[in-house]
Amino acid sequence: MKRYWFSILLPVFMAAGIGTYYAGASRGLPEYRLQTVAGDAKEAGNLVFDGQTRPTSYVYNNVSIGADGTEYDRNKSMIAQIRDNDHFRNPDLSKLLNDHRGFMRGKNSYSGFYADRDRLVYALAEQGPRDAATHLSHYEISIYAQDLKTGKNKRFDAIMPGKQQYSYLNVDDIQFAGGQLKLLVTLSTKVNDLRSGSLMTEIHLLTVDLDKEGIANDEMITADAAKAAGKEEHYAVLDNDMNVASPSDYRILGKNTVLVSKDENGNWNEQMLATDYSVLDYRTGKLAPLPGDVKTDGSDELHLLGGKLMKLSVLPDHAHVQFYDLGSGADAGKYDIPMKLQGNDSVNKFVYGDRLYLFHREMEKSEVLIANANDGKVVYQGQLTVDGTAEQQKEHLKALVVFNFYLKQ
Repeated sequence: MKRYWFSILLPVFMAAGIGTYYAGASRGLPEYRLQTVAGDAKEAGNLVFDGQTRPTSYVYNNVSIGADGTEYDRNKSMIAQIRDNDHFRNPDLSKLLNDHRGFMRGKNSYSGFYADRDRLVYALAEQGPRDAATHLSHYEISIYAQDLKTGKNKRFDAIMPGKQQYSYLNVDDIQFAGGQLKLLVTLSTKVNDLRSGSLMTEIHLLTVDLDKEGIANDEMITADAAKAAGKEEHYAVLDNDMNVASPSDYRILGKNTVLVSKDENGNWNEQMLATDYSVLDYRTGKLAPLPGDVKTDGSDELHLLGGKLMKLSVLPDHAHVQFYDLGSGADAGKYDIPMKLQGNDSVNKFVYGDRLYLFHREMEKSEVLIANANDGKVVYQGQLTVDGTAEQQKEHLKALVVFNFYLKQ
């Protein structure tokens, strides 16, 4: 009996000891926080900065910083650490997890969600056994839907039309258009065109009949293509937006034109020649090219905002936004947001809803800007700070590395 009780109590004492150790080890760690400089502090109430700090030469600590202060990973319970998955770093998915936890249970894909006032939908491509002869597989798309008015749930597998097999199939986006469920998918029916990491793919728009529980229509929107003189065109669905589950009438597609060649060792190489963009209108199923002057470099981002195309660029002392009309491609306005810190190498940014978020970092100094994405009016200014003397603050802020920032609903 003594041995039995010892086997039960030993893990309890060990857990208590480990907890005491970490609690003790966490004393004296820097207490960072997001400090409001100007504007409405509520605008940044859900803003979180994930990073790492090194108070000594030997210890690294993962940290999350917000308006309420600092949270160290070592102080979180095991359950809290398990819950802090990637979904919590996206405001759309974070809100779905908080409001519809039952529906979200077991759904781990980042894409494939849709939510409006009437319904929730989730779609996931499921791969079947691979054919040993063709190296291709049959795919099904698992559909989960919930009527928010009645609470009724529906679950079925939509079989891809015909007996086609694929080497790859992924659901990139879900929308409702004309009362019909639309799935934007990227797929490939080939296995022998893999060159320098690029698989020849097609982009399809599927119409799903929720009543008959099947795919009613399969339309190819565009496809990669081999051109003359060794050139190839590769298409992709852009995923810059944080609105991964929000309704939208449009989606941006990018096209890279590359020159494919083989070196003396037989290795395939790709040289980038040009990048162009198109917009898919879910209501018509048509793909329209964007104007030729919509070009981006490595730091530019394209977003959809209120029926307009938004090009976001960060320059050494300001952020620049240019709008284009989706129908005509005409100039639809622009604005600049000044930044106090100089340099654009360490600027993080994202757009969510009608807000533009900027985080600029130079050494121990930082600035956080939140602006109305439609007109550029700054509604919040802040900075990361830490408790302590001026010298301690400088030391602790220099030791802080911020990986990303996001909204946690």
